[in-house]
Amino acid sequence: MALDALTPVLVGAGQITNRADRGEPVLQAYQLMAEALRRAVTDTTGRGVLPAIDSLRVAFSLSGAYRNGPLLVANDLGISPRHLALVLGGGEGPGAMVAGAAADIAAGRHDVIALATGEAWWSKVDADRTGRDLRWIRQGDDVALPEVIGEMIEFVHPAERALGVTDPIQQYPLFEQALRGQAGRTVEEHRRFLGELWAGFSEVATANPHAWDREGHDAEEISTPSRGNRLVGSPYTKLMVSNEQVDQGAAVLVTSAERAFALGIPTDRWVFPVAAVHGAAPPISERYDLHHSPLAEFVGRAITKQTGSSPAHADYVDLYSCFPSAVQLQAAGLRIGLDRQLTVTGGMRFAGGPWAGYAMHAVASMIERLRHAGDGATGLCCANGGAVTKLVALSLAAAPPSSPFSFSSVQARLDASPRRRVNPTFRGMARVESYTVMHGRGGDATSGILTCWTPDQQRAWGVVHGADDLAVMGAEDVLGAPVTIRADNEATFG
Repeated sequence: MALDALTPVLVGAGQITNRADRGEPVLQAYQLMAEALRRAVTDTTGRGVLPAIDSLRVAFSLSGAYRNGPLLVANDLGISPRHLALVLGGGEGPGAMVAGAAADIAAGRHDVIALATGEAWWSKVDADRTGRDLRWIRQGDDVALPEVIGEMIEFVHPAERALGVTDPIQQYPLFEQALRGQAGRTVEEHRRFLGELWAGFSEVATANPHAWDREGHDAEEISTPSRGNRLVGSPYTKLMVSNEQVDQGAAVLVTSAERAFALGIPTDRWVFPVAAVHGAAPPISERYDLHHSPLAEFVGRAITKQTGSSPAHADYVDLYSCFPSAVQLQAAGLRIGLDRQLTVTGGMRFAGGPWAGYAMHAVASMIERLRHAGDGATGLCCANGGAVTKLVALSLAAAPPSSPFSFSSVQARLDASPRRRVNPTFRGMARVESYTVMHGRGGDATSGILTCWTPDQQRAWGVVHGADDLAVMGAEDVLGAPVTIRADNEATFG
């Protein structure tokens, strides 16, 4: 295999799903990361891989929030890398971690880079609910801080924050209804469409040994509200939204071709990063349309240019799957059909959605798929943060790429693309652009959220609390319906 010595290669992948909910001993987030890394090292089948790690980078963990998480992981593994880093961000983080590590290897800045994510969120929530003391480790202020890479994601416009529209479950349904309107589907037709789309993800999870939910759910069960599958934010039922209540960790090892040979890692364990592209979209209020993602479109074009092949031609694909609308927006922008398999894990509802860590599981699973498929096989993993706000697309291959790895940005094109003007103080008659109804744990409608067109085609926000208006939103298709927005942003129909 004639390769440049600094060609980056992914040589190890490890995952752990710790079933504390079924009696397995609780592992803290850093312990999940350490165990995933042990498995990744074993996965390489090489010699002396663990002590060769010179850069250890871990994603910020909501269930840990450690002062120096990478140091805890290193101590657990019994290693002393010269470089420790904490990576901040949202769901795009793992994609950026892999791409950044590949770029660092290609530039000769490090020899072996270990990447890990981990969340013990099921255990944390259970402890909070029951009052159980898990004795989470706390590091003192005297512990040195690691290098910090990236920043926490901000994806909420002031107009949205003022109305309390800050959570993904409030945001992604707005994309969904806009997509439904663009597709020309009735509410019932779209319900069935979503069930069928997500049933394909569930089917993959049944064969994934690392998936949290391997039971298998059919389209009708997924799309039909029931006592065990309540509406959360219409049109989404509980089985359509990401499941963050999992205890999971994932890890990937990145090195150079030269170092992989020296460590005795067989070439049949190698997977090659070919290219990566990233960008950040404006907040929802400023997006020109809610049914279209220029971010995904520009990323898709850039990946095609860098690799010489459309994302649609990848043999395996994993699109970030926190909600169905995220998958549809990515697929449309990347020009990938919805009639093919769009996950290698089962997605964030069924495989598990450990907050910002999911995409590392996708990369680890993709490595396994490409190894099994052999030379010529290609894969695409997408990592998404916020409300389809930050996107990293990573092209991988079982065979060596014909050109050096590249990690590029489409930000300039995004910044130059049209934006919608938002009018946070609009009062008067408008028409519904998109909408959703929030539901409580008992299944009752609690509030409605509207994005609206003003007469001059600006975007305005409305909230709905009246029982009669909530009933209308739950029973009828209100896309395009006239509404009156008052001074408190309360909206009423008619």
